[in-house]
Amino acid sequence: MVKTLKSARNQNKGIIITKSRFTKEAIEYSKSIDKSLIFIDGMKLTELMFLYNVGVSNVQTFTIKRMDLDFFEKGL
Repeated sequence: MVKTLKSARNQNKGIIITKSRFTKEAIEYSKSIDKSLIFIDGMKLTELMFLYNVGVSNVQTFTIKRMDLDFFEKGL
């Protein structure tokens, strides 16, 4: 993929996404070329999916309550 981007004449940016991980060699190689690349691996992809609600659904929702101290100060 990087070689394809490298050969593109008018393109100088790219995003490469995998559900796995990138090798250290791939990341080092991308730094050596004259292009700006963004790598999104499986962990980052999962984070983005949860953040933007893409391909996920709520299974259970919890309500967290706190004490209303004003209630006790006012009296009954």
